[in-house]
Amino acid sequence: MTAESWWRGFSMGGAACWNFAVHYPGLWAAAAPGAGFSESPDFLKVFQKEKLTPTWYEQKLWRLYDCTDYALNLYNLPTVAYSGAQDGQKQAADIMAKAMAAEGLNLTHVIGVNAKHFYTPESRVEINRRI
Repeated sequence: MTAESWWRGFSMGGAACWNFAVHYPGLWAAAAPGAGFSESPDFLKVFQKEKLTPTWYEQKLWRLYDCTDYALNLYNLPTVAYSGAQDGQKQAADIMAKAMAAEGLNLTHVIGVNAKHFYTPESRVEINRRI
């Protein structure tokens, strides 16, 4: 497979997009995750509002889903994240931006004005333009 296509996903598909982007960056020309979780601990605390008491093996297994641990893999993969300004899932892109910044990378993050958990028409245009 060559990097001729790009991956886009929203919500649960956005979580898959983050995962495929960080674990298989050479398969894609670009990635556009939207409103999908990118790691477990903060997602469960902030979005799910859960009190966390994971066992050691649960924490170890979270690493399969915690894209923040693999942020450097986005070095050569153009990534344009999307979040609604009023969506709790914005947390996912914010924490990826922080993880990428720790690696010296910048995340392009398009934010839908006054949007909750949906794409705005203007944001779709902007994401496509940037990809």
